[in-house]
Amino acid sequence: MIYAAVREETADVRASAATALAAVEPDDAKVLAALTPLVDSGQSGKVRRASAHALAKYGPAARAAVPGLVTMLNKETERGEAMRALKSIGVRTVPDLVAMLAVRDPRGAHLRL
Repeated sequence: MIYAAVREETADVRASAATALAAVEPDDAKVLAALTPLVDSGQSGKVRRASAHALAKYGPAARAAVPGLVTMLNKETERGEAMRALKSIGVRTVPDLVAMLAVRDPRGAHLRL
């Protein structure tokens, strides 16, 4: 039922399903396969934030989500969750690290890795 909710049309349902799936599914590979597409730019901000928050739990195993998470850095409302997940994953590619380092918080200071 939760997997069906991840594909639901309503953003609130998809966001809640992402959180629930990470909390109850014992198979990490299944969770990662379901959540990774939810950080793509075609999703609502609420869905991307909830998915990024859930993906942070999986650390380096969530590496496939890095491109979507890096894209989230461009939106102020999504930046915090994206940065948290990226730190947990441990970004290793130079372009992704450069994108993370280029992000500034609202006070004008660089975010710390």
